Amino acid sequence: MAGLSVVIPALNEAGTLPLLLADLATWPGDLEILVVDGGSGDATAAVTRIGGAGLLRSPVAGRGQQLRWGAAQAHGALAAGAACRQPSAHGLGRRRHSGAGTS
Repeated sequence: MAGLSVVIPALNEAGTLPLLLADLATWPGDLEILVVDGGSGDATAAVTRIGGAGLLRSPVAGRGQQLRWGAAQAHGALAAGAACRQPSAHGLGRRRHSGAGTS
């Protein structure tokens, strides 16, 4: 059983997925990485396999649905979501704030 499962909803993310997968590969603990494909027409599946992540084909399209479905398939004690379009560079766990309503 993985300590942490990271669920990544993806749709045509072959161009952005490699950076995120490479960043996650540096995680020092036990990590399960699941890419939940929402019906990509590009090389998302191939990039996922090359990057060493598990590939799940979502029965329902939509990021929220993909996250929920992927989390239900995860084996880790905890499940976290990640976005391909968020800059990585060891930013796992960082949150981006728009500034509105924050101090």
